[in-house]
Amino acid sequence: MVPAISEKQGNLNLVALTYHELGMIALEEGDLRSAREWYLKSLNIKEKQRNLNESAVTHHALGILSFQEGHIEDSGRWLVQGLAGFLQSNDNLNAQTALRAFSRTFQHASLDQKANLKIMF
Repeated sequence: MVPAISEKQGNLNLVALTYHELGMIALEEGDLRSAREWYLKSLNIKEKQRNLNESAVTHHALGILSFQEGHIEDSGRWLVQGLAGFLQSNDNLNAQTALRAFSRTFQHASLDQKANLKIMF
C-alpha cells in the first residue's frame, strides 16, 4: 500500500493527505465506518505534526461525517474544533464554511442538544 511505504520514507504530509482522501472516498461510497477510520488516521498524523490548518480540515470532515451518522453533539464538537483551527490559522473562508456547517447541525438538534451545542460554541 502506498501510504505505508510513504510512512516508512517519512513523507507524512503525503500520508495524511492520502488518508484524508481515502476517508472522502469512503464517505462518498457510504462506508461511514471506513471514512471515520481514515479521517482519524489522517488527523493523528496532522496533530503530531502540529499542522493546525490541515488538522482543522479533518476536524471539519469528522463533523460532517458525524452529522450524517446522526450524532449531532459529536458533529458539533468536531465542527467547533475545526472552526477554532481555521480561525487560529487565519483561514477565514474555511472558518465561514465551518460556521455554516455548525449552524446546520444546530438547526437539526433537539432542545437538549441545542443547549449542549451552545456550551460547546
